[in-house]
Amino acid sequence: MNSLWERTAISHEPLSIVVLAEHASADSLKLTLSELQKELNQLKRNEFEVLIPVESGMEETFQSALVGCGKARLVADDKVSQGVGSALRVGIEQSKHPLLFVLPVGFPASSLELCLKEIDQVDVVCGVRQSKQAGWQRRQFFSKAYQLFGLWMQDPECPVKLFRRKIFKQMPIQSQGIFVFVEILAKANFQSRLMTEVVIEGPEFVASEVKKDFWTVLNNPDFGKNVEKVVEVQTKSIIKTQAPEARP
Repeated sequence: MNSLWERTAISHEPLSIVVLAEHASADSLKLTLSELQKELNQLKRNEFEVLIPVESGMEETFQSALVGCGKARLVADDKVSQGVGSALRVGIEQSKHPLLFVLPVGFPASSLELCLKEIDQVDVVCGVRQSKQAGWQRRQFFSKAYQLFGLWMQDPECPVKLFRRKIFKQMPIQSQGIFVFVEILAKANFQSRLMTEVVIEGPEFVASEVKKDFWTVLNNPDFGKNVEKVVEVQTKSIIKTQAPEARP
């Protein structure tokens, strides 16, 4: 890599897809998986895996929904009951492909194509929920996310996102709930990762309860050990003129 802004093309690489099924029924999960399979067929994507984190003991409840997608599999873990953040962490740990797409039940699978068009230039593509009127709650949340975490994002809490999976190599996830998406973006920003946004369809923005995770991440942020350097080449100063005390 010879430039801070260059990224290796990755949109053609195999996909790991984490489908978040918090509060979902077997029927709604089946519908999402069916739409996802149709989208993958249209995009002619053959190398992928679909992971659905579920609470231990719930495998039988959701097993019938898997007929909607041939490569979908349930990942059972007790930690999933703690919230969507814990479920996402389980999915990431089980994923294996270079690209990781997050799709909650109820969001359109067509968001995948929009994200893939942008990922070659960045490290993270974030969905922005389309809304005729954003409302004061969304504007207030955006303002706090910028002031406290430096995130210049319109909808940082939107759960639809496409990642270069390698960013999680040195990124411990602390949040158990929906604040996990803000946490990931804040830590990606700390790593100097590049991010962009695409407008998607989806449920309206609803302010959620994030106090516990918010204060955990703010007061005791865990950035992992040996943070990976994004720029591998040596940098040179752009200042050519010597300081007065250094001149002959």
